[in-house]
Amino acid sequence: MLCPAQVGTLDPSFSGDGLISTDIGASTFDKAAAVTVQEDGRIVVVGTSGYDKAYDFGVARYLPDGTPDPDFSFNGEVFTSVVPGNDQATTVAIQDDGKIIVGGYGLCGEGNCFAMVRYLADGSLDDAFGNEGIVTTEFSGGYTTEAKAIAVQDDGKILLAGGGIAGFAVVRYLEDGTVDAEFGINGLATCAFSQGNDRANGVHVLTDGRILLAGYASGLVGDSIAVTRLLSDGTVDDTFGIGGRVRASIPDRNTIGQAVAVGPDDEIVVSGYYVAQPAFSTAAMIARFTADGILDNSFNGTGLRDLSVTGSDASILNGVAVQPDGKVVACGALTTTTSDLYLVRLNLDGTDDATFNATGSTTTDFTGTTDRANALTLQDDGRILVVGETSAGSEDYNFAVARYLNDVGLGVHHTEAPTIEMQVHPQPVSHQAVLFYSLPVSDVITISLSDARGALVRSITGPVGRAPGRHQQDLGELAVLSSGIYFLRVQGEHVDRTIELVVE
Repeated sequence: MLCPAQVGTLDPSFSGDGLISTDIGASTFDKAAAVTVQEDGRIVVVGTSGYDKAYDFGVARYLPDGTPDPDFSFNGEVFTSVVPGNDQATTVAIQDDGKIIVGGYGLCGEGNCFAMVRYLADGSLDDAFGNEGIVTTEFSGGYTTEAKAIAVQDDGKILLAGGGIAGFAVVRYLEDGTVDAEFGINGLATCAFSQGNDRANGVHVLTDGRILLAGYASGLVGDSIAVTRLLSDGTVDDTFGIGGRVRASIPDRNTIGQAVAVGPDDEIVVSGYYVAQPAFSTAAMIARFTADGILDNSFNGTGLRDLSVTGSDASILNGVAVQPDGKVVACGALTTTTSDLYLVRLNLDGTDDATFNATGSTTTDFTGTTDRANALTLQDDGRILVVGETSAGSEDYNFAVARYLNDVGLGVHHTEAPTIEMQVHPQPVSHQAVLFYSLPVSDVITISLSDARGALVRSITGPVGRAPGRHQQDLGELAVLSSGIYFLRVQGEHVDRTIELVVE
């Protein structure tokens, strides 16, 4: 079990300190936009990579401990040019067969086009998909649009969503990458909220096959969060909201929806930001709707939660997830002098969750001047994976990946971990100490020491293979540590336990 002080802190079992900065192919512009986790626990991160404003799809895959996956392309990285002009990867999904579909957009002719790339499990292009692994879809009349979200239906069909001047747009494809002509009109379904630009930034397939789209819509009174629900054939579901649509905003403020998640009671949660006055900076916010498309007034009394931070220059929430217990986790950026990763957790009623890093939020500095989280996902064990970008102040950006500890799992095909016995002697300790532990099964483990805030103090050993039975580990000289409570963790594929260690 984790103590409350640890929940919401960086996971020291992930890359040693919970943080990864990845330069894709030594390019100068690497910004991660989306993340997902395979069934085997490997982590797939996608985004944009390039040089001098020549951008391509970039993909990185990591082992569960954060090391680059040597079985994926070259050193765990691959980048793909989709069109002759610039292209940007914005979203990712894993098929049931393990193939990786990356969605985004590129410059095609007079405007942007939807784009997808499908990779085999080893990172090579799947030539059974589209044109040697690549699919692009242009829209008639020079209609320009950007694809921002992807989802795979239970039948294997693929939804790619975005928008532009014709409203929300979603295209459905067959498994081989051809457009599904039975969906919408010749494969394209649209939903207009206004006569301006409307864009879906999130898509979710509901259990009954209906399709939820969320983003923002323009209008005479400004931008607002916009949500629509489609039937499985792509037509607008008139039973949702008003005429199949719902809009919401912070009063008198332009409000943008960046991501959508659906909770255990089918509640709809949208994260984003609004434009604050008088400085016209952004301020983070979250909205929650009922399954029928009505603002949920059990959430902060209005269905809207203003998460602007006093003393900050700007804030934004780009990614969102809902835990099995209904709590909302969202990520983005918080800017004061510099910009840091920003992670928040809210209770069911929309209040700050004080069991999460003691305050309900945390910021993370990658030692760069510009750090920003663009997406997150929850692992099966509940740990929070956040991806985005980091820069030391130049125009050289790297993929940023962070993993945080959590106190809730998703309950997906996992049995309870075998019990591991642990004891430190002496306890309390003033100088040297030894950890005695007993493993019920063979495992590859790491042993780490963290402070009361969950920050890594010392990586003691690992990854190292250990047989079943009793073992002991010298913890080294502890007199250099400040007096107080620390947490000693033994973690492996099959075991995971943390105990207190008191330093006098």
